[in-house]
Amino acid sequence: MMRYLIKRIVVLVICVSAFCTSIEAQFKFGIQGSYQASLGGVLTNGGGGGYGVGLLGLGGKAYAIFSEKFAGQVSITYLFRDRQKTSSDLDLHYIGFNMGNPGSAKFSPFIGINSSGSTSLNVGLNGSFFVSDKLSFFLEPKLMLGTDSQLAIAGGFYF
Repeated sequence: MMRYLIKRIVVLVICVSAFCTSIEAQFKFGIQGSYQASLGGVLTNGGGGGYGVGLLGLGGKAYAIFSEKFAGQVSITYLFRDRQKTSSDLDLHYIGFNMGNPGSAKFSPFIGINSSGSTSLNVGLNGSFFVSDKLSFFLEPKLMLGTDSQLAIAGGFYF
């Protein structure tokens, strides 16, 4: 499973790189709060590794826009009450969707990998809502598909 997942991610990165004719990086950093629950816990009210109520976390993000349509994001989250203590993500975002006035909100579906004791595939949607030129609020629901599939929701600020 792990080799299959890594091969798919490498192919995805190569395909995205082929579409990026010029790379002009713009970086944003952020803080986040998150909630993660095992899909078994959500569906059976207490199953899935014993975390029926889910895990709360606090973390940080680095977000880099490297073309008009694609961005990358790295995040690390400290999970309270978890044996592994941290969860890290590496995601590739498609940033082609805009809503409302230009510059007011942006939605980007993403795919990536998560490491929190085991490796899983991330699939989700990042919504950024601009507060000012240097501050935006984000909300990010995602599925982490792997040996212990989870639903995670993160929210916070990019600055």
